[in-house]
Amino acid sequence: MSYSNLTDEQLLNTVQTAINSNQDISRQRLAYASQGLVNNTKRAFIDREFGYPENLTFSDFYKLYKRNSAARGFVERLSDICWLDYPKFIDGDIREQDSKLTTWEKIVTDLFNDKLWSAITEADKRGIVGRYSGLIIQLRDSRKWEEPVDTVVLNRLEPKDAIVKLIPARQGDYTQ
Repeated sequence: MSYSNLTDEQLLNTVQTAINSNQDISRQRLAYASQGLVNNTKRAFIDREFGYPENLTFSDFYKLYKRNSAARGFVERLSDICWLDYPKFIDGDIREQDSKLTTWEKIVTDLFNDKLWSAITEADKRGIVGRYSGLIIQLRDSRKWEEPVDTVVLNRLEPKDAIVKLIPARQGDYTQ
């Protein structure tokens, strides 16, 4: 076929047909390579067409948790199921757990009251939303946060009085 004899309109139609044919072949190759995993061969990158990000960040997950009741319900339900019962502290052999409590077990059980467990469960929820979470332990040593812990003061206190509170922190809370 000689393209020099074609009008501009005919030449444009021929080029458009070639482009469409090339796109069809690309779609067919994609469908064959995916072995049926991609059902939408016409729009293989529909997420990009609608403006969704290719890589999700903590901010995306946190916004979903705050705005979408299904996402929030999933996180809450998962955490509630995990924390139905608080863990028991066992000093020694696990077979002796029903016998008399040791001194260490009494101290630790008294230390981890409902107030501390609620902070731990909240940190767990925050870890489900992001990649990680943590607990900031506020101690009753009358020092600033950036100063080292005063162990002399803490050793004079009862263990349950030494901890003021546990502060749950999530991935997005850290700033420099």
